[in-house]
Amino acid sequence: MPLFGFKTEKKRYQPRKHQRVKKPFQVQYSLDGGSTVYPAYPVDISAGGVGILSYDEIKGDQFLVTLTFEAKQVTALVAKAGSVPGKLRGEVAWRTGGKFIGIPADQWDLVQRYVSDQPLEAPEKLKLDLRLLQQRPDDAARLLPKAALDRLLNELVKMKRLAPLQPSVTPLVKLHYLGRTRRQGTDMHALRVESRVILPHRVNNFTTQLYFDDTLTKVVVLPIDTPEG
Repeated sequence: MPLFGFKTEKKRYQPRKHQRVKKPFQVQYSLDGGSTVYPAYPVDISAGGVGILSYDEIKGDQFLVTLTFEAKQVTALVAKAGSVPGKLRGEVAWRTGGKFIGIPADQWDLVQRYVSDQPLEAPEKLKLDLRLLQQRPDDAARLLPKAALDRLLNELVKMKRLAPLQPSVTPLVKLHYLGRTRRQGTDMHALRVESRVILPHRVNNFTTQLYFDDTLTKVVVLPIDTPEG
């Protein structure tokens, strides 16, 4: 077990904006912008920074790290917050922590996914032909990908505004694409759905507006009527 903290200094405690977690990952660091890299060991990581162990003291105010999560790699510039000497496997080593100050947005998103135990692969965006949808908004049922359409219609099923979907049965719906809009702080697509539920002694008709983002991770359902029948 490494031991650190030969000297102690009283400092005012400042809570981190991002909570550090201890998870396995590979790390290298560089002091010359990536031309020369040195091995290190991970201590902890958050969306805001990283802690590492190295046998050599990392001098200077900034250093570059290359982090590997599974098969994904992240390169980030780190502002050093401090270094503490100690022992690692019987040898003098340094525990260094710092804050990310230069990292591409897509790689920062990868770090955030890793520390929060989310899949490293971001959800695929819908392959929507917006030009066709805008030209033929009443053909949304044919132009939307089937998986996306099923996901949206199942929201109506949950609210009993549509019968459960069956592979061999065409849903009793009429769709109209309303275009892009902004709702709850997110860029979303708007879709009006007229649906029908056939009961033994009556027929209920519904009109619902669905709002969904490009990855279908956020779907907002807005009933805009009362059932008829």
